Amino acid sequence: MLDLSEFKHFYYVPGYVNMSWGFYRLLEFVTDECHVIPHEGDVFIFMSRNRRRVRLIYYDKQAYYMNEKTFYNKDYYLKLILK
Repeated sequence: MLDLSEFKHFYYVPGYVNMSWGFYRLLEFVTDECHVIPHEGDVFIFMSRNRRRVRLIYYDKQAYYMNEKTFYNKDYYLKLILK
């Protein structure tokens, strides 16, 4: 299980990214489009168009890691409610 208490900064990447992109392409997107250089303790959150797939990329002391979660049935990671 991923313990998020040790991380310092969380960045939600607005919009939707192509979930077929791999790890290096997502890191390139962060540095080029978001103008952020990943440091230790930074977590980047990417979401698919239908909000069922979420990817987290983070740097932890010596390496980059990528986790992915896919929700099935009628579950969504983030449900937007507009009033």
